[in-house]
Amino acid sequence: MAHAGGEPVLTDEPAGPYRVFAWIQPVPPRVGTVHLDIALTLAPSTTAPANALVEPVTDAYVTVTFTPESDPDQAMQVMASPESGLNGFYYEIETRLGVEDIWRVAVRAEGAAGVGEAQFQRQVLAARRVDWVVVAAAGLGLFALIGLVGMWNRLQAKESV
Repeated sequence: MAHAGGEPVLTDEPAGPYRVFAWIQPVPPRVGTVHLDIALTLAPSTTAPANALVEPVTDAYVTVTFTPESDPDQAMQVMASPESGLNGFYYEIETRLGVEDIWRVAVRAEGAAGVGEAQFQRQVLAARRVDWVVVAAAGLGLFALIGLVGMWNRLQAKESV
């Protein structure tokens, strides 16, 4: 679930001196564990040519604040960590969201170029639940099928003797 997979939620979003890219998983987000990958680049200067290369930001402090719409007092802040396997180009967080709600997510970057923030909202759905009645019925059906195959094999063995 890492390394910029999932649904894009911020794409080249201006945030002060930065541009923010972010991807969330699972899709759709559900109560429980949520993973967010973030990439930062410096915003292009006004004098840069149109085809100038993008400069990644690898030394910023990135914090993400999750705020449920129905209870803003329950906001939680998580520090993103640089992903070491990708030369620190991506930052990532993994946290648990506890309620089904519309969540406002603020990504704040603070580095040598300055401070910037970008936001998005996502509906977080209820956690997936296991329907134990279906699981039990499938298990019983499987045992019945195994029993019938066993009886069939015994009948076939008696007839061939």
